[in-house]
Amino acid sequence: MLKYFPRYMLLASLTAACTSTPVEVAPDIERAPITRTPASDGASAPAPKPNQATRVLLQQAGTAAGRHDHSTAIVYLERAVRIDPRDARLWSALARSHLAIQNLSAAEQHARKAVSMSSADPGVSEDAWLTLADVYDALGEPDTARDIRSRFLAGSDRQSN
Repeated sequence: MLKYFPRYMLLASLTAACTSTPVEVAPDIERAPITRTPASDGASAPAPKPNQATRVLLQQAGTAAGRHDHSTAIVYLERAVRIDPRDARLWSALARSHLAIQNLSAAEQHARKAVSMSSADPGVSEDAWLTLADVYDALGEPDTARDIRSRFLAGSDRQSN
């Protein structure tokens, strides 16, 4: 029996090490439920409704940006994007904040992400494209920016007629 004792002790210590204690979640942030949607037939899914946490973070980012504290706004928006990475509004706001501090590489990257995520909602899509146009202006590509803007201005002229 003594010759098996080290094996039992090793097994017992490994088993004890595998137990976990619950991790406490910050009470100020609501966890977004994980939902699975069935595969579609190529049609885009409806735009996801923002959860309470991303709404609060977007509002806090807007307040910080209003104070010209874009670094703080970026922190709030990056947190919101981690919670809901499929929300194009968050990516557009993040692009605008980076644009405000002349971080053009990040602004372009986030604006492109917003465009790619925004196809389900025409208003959000327009905002994403116009944010990308602003980035192109800042990058010194006014022709590309003008082409993007003309596409949306032509669309709004047709709707008003």
